Parts: sequence; structure tokens; C-alpha cells
Amino acid sequence: MATQPQNKTSLGSRLVRQSWWLLLVPALLAAHLGLVSTLLAIGSDQEVTLDDNAYLQLANSLNFNNPEVDAALARFLRARALLKGQDEWQEDLQQALVHWQAAQEERPLWPYYHVGALDVEYLLGSPAEVLQARINTLMTLAPNERGIDRNTLEIVILSWHKLTPDQQTWAVNRIASSNHNTRKYLYDFAVKNNLRNTLCTRLPWNQVKRLCR
Repeated sequence: MATQPQNKTSLGSRLVRQSWWLLLVPALLAAHLGLVSTLLAIGSDQEVTLDDNAYLQLANSLNFNNPEVDAALARFLRARALLKGQDEWQEDLQQALVHWQAAQEERPLWPYYHVGALDVEYLLGSPAEVLQARINTLMTLAPNERGIDRNTLEIVILSWHKLTPDQQTWAVNRIASSNHNTRKYLYDFAVKNNLRNTLCTRLPWNQVKRLCR
């Protein structure tokens, strides 16, 4: 009986010696997250060229739960695709879409990732049903998120004839309820894309009478 405390002490010592590394896990995790965040910040600030973005690629290889890494890579690939031009941008745009979808899986309720995907799908010349499905998602996911208005409605205007009548009505109502500066910008954008008459006949006259005379 007298040896039991010693046995317990010995067992406790062995457990401490074998498990000491667990004490380092929080610090290692914090260091890992800090490194990914640093690489993300540096990579996002790099000028876009035809070369790969080594910082974002390294951040992506180390990343396991930060959707902003995928979003940053999607933005980079989209920007590089525009540098390459329409004849050569297919691969980069396809990869950008893959990263937008990965970001959505990590943060499914964040509408800005769907706006990014919609933009790429438009550039890829996706069929009407693809664009309609994405816009339906945004209509459901972010009915009151006004921060997405300008970018989303730009693509809606560019894709007007691929939308359903309900989506066109939603877009008109969204423009009508936007602030004056956004509405003015979107009206000018619509004029450049041959939708002046559409907006002039469907928006409230008191909002567009100066623009549509």
C-alpha cells in the first residue's frame, strides 16, 4: 500500500513527459494562421503580371480554413486573365471559378463570393441557366445587402437578355431602391450597354426624368 502514491506520481510524470508537446499546439496554430495571413496580405498587394503569385500560392498550400485565401487567388486569376485577353483567358477564369466555389464552401452565406463567381461566369460566356441560378442565389442570400449592388447589377445589365422576367423585375426594383449615386452610375452604365429605354420605361419617373429626357 505504501508504494501506491509513488506509482501514481510516476504515472503522472510519464504522462507529462509524453504529452508536453500538446502545450505547444495553440502557439503553433497561432503561428500558422499568422503566416497564412501575412502571405495573404503580401500576395494581395502584388502587382498582377503574367507570372504566378508565389505568395498567394504558398498561402494556399498552407491554408486549411481561410476562405479569403481562395478569394484572393480568384481575384488574381481573374485579373491575370484580363491581361492575357479573351483568346487565352479560359484556363485562368476556370481556375478562378474553382477558387470562388472553394471560398463558398468555407463561408456559404457570404454573398460577395457569389458575386465574384457570377462575374467569372459572365466572362466565361456561361449559358443563361448558369447565370440565372447564380442570380437566384444572390436574390435569396442577400435581399438586404446593398454592398453587392453595384457589381451585381453591372453584370445583370450586361446579361440582361439572359435573365428571367422575374430577375429583370428584381433588378429594376433594386436599382430603384439604391442610393442616388449608385442609381446614377448604373443608369449611365445601362446607357452604354443599350438599356436606356428599358430603365427609362421601368424605373419610377421621378427618379429618372432628368436622365431620360
